[in-house]
Parts: sequence; structure tokens; C-alpha cells
Amino acid sequence: MEIVWSSKAIADNLENISYLLNKWFLEVVLDYEKKIIETEDVLTSNPYAGEIVGDLSLRRILVVKQIYLMYEIVGDKILVVRIWNNYKKPYW
Repeated sequence: MEIVWSSKAIADNLENISYLLNKWFLEVVLDYEKKIIETEDVLTSNPYAGEIVGDLSLRRILVVKQIYLMYEIVGDKILVVRIWNNYKKPYW
């Protein structure tokens, strides 16, 4: 399946990277990006790996302990809706 990122998910990801660059080191950013790619690989081979978030009709999969990748399956594509920092509530 093809993975497509929404503009909001891209903005979320850039915000996370910016935060990591300001608070940590480049190695942390590179590790985070590696985890994102690994998560995409999991979803490509098993699109239903993420748990359903009932109130949103989306699926989510943990990237790192602070970050969820929120997605939905649309036809033959996986649409990444948000990259969500768990410290932010609610999801929307």
C-alpha cells in the first residue's frame, strides 16, 4: 500500500523535528526519523497494525513513547492524518 501524508501530518512532523533540534541533538532527530520510517514499513506490510481510536474513526500506531502516527485506510492508500504528541489532548 502507498502511504500519503496530509499537510497537517507534515506540519506536525516538522514541529516535532524543530522541537527536537532545539532541545536535543541531531542524533535524536535522526533516530526519530528512523522510527518514522520503520513505522511506515510496518504499515506498508500490515495496514491494520494500528489500534482503532473509536471516537475518531482513525487508527494509531506508536512511533516513540511520546508520538503516535494517526492514519486511516482509504482504498489502496494509507493516509497519515496526524503525527500526534501524546502530551497534547485531545487528538484534534
